[in-house]
Amino acid sequence: MSFTSVLSGQCVMKWSRSLIMFYGIFDVLF
Repeated sequence: MSFTSVLSGQCVMKWSRSLIMFYGIFDVLF
């Protein structure tokens, strides 16, 4: 169970990081 929770946590971190980068690029463009 802890293994899957760690995997999901890494996935969420990746998603949040990509979202932050995406919005950062948007902020620079507009």
